[in-house]
Amino acid sequence: MERGKSELQSRKYYRVIAPDTTYTGEICVAIMFTKTLLKQAKLDIGIASTNLSISKARQLLHREKEMEISGTLEVVLVSAEGIKTRDTIGCLGFLVPWINATNPYVFVQHGSQEHISSVAEDGGKKHVWNEKFKFNVEYQGGEKHPQHKLIFRVMDKHKISEDEFAGEAT
Repeated sequence: MERGKSELQSRKYYRVIAPDTTYTGEICVAIMFTKTLLKQAKLDIGIASTNLSISKARQLLHREKEMEISGTLEVVLVSAEGIKTRDTIGCLGFLVPWINATNPYVFVQHGSQEHISSVAEDGGKKHVWNEKFKFNVEYQGGEKHPQHKLIFRVMDKHKISEDEFAGEAT
């Protein structure tokens, strides 16, 4: 296998949307993809190109971009801001402030692979993780035709009731 370049995206904010399509906050992530091209496929193109005309060789080299691309997708879950959930306890939240504390954690999914972050204890409006997750990925037909997308499902950890789904970002 041959290693490709790592491409780090700067931090990006994704809107977290609740099931009723309302905005419920933002998560901040950084993503890095390290490409691994199949060495044998590149070798086959090189051998074929020595036995063909220049135009045919160029066509084969152009197809290299359409090959299966595999690699490692690293996702850094940086932080979340303004995550809101429904007030399931009602007026008790006013009397006992810790009941309304938001303690989010995130399911990070790519295809059939899934990772779960730790719980970010209440930090007011901003929650910080700085957790890194790695996914092994394969894209058929090159980068222009990704088969999977990243999905972030934000949950709110509750101490005395069932955890609550806060929303999703893609």
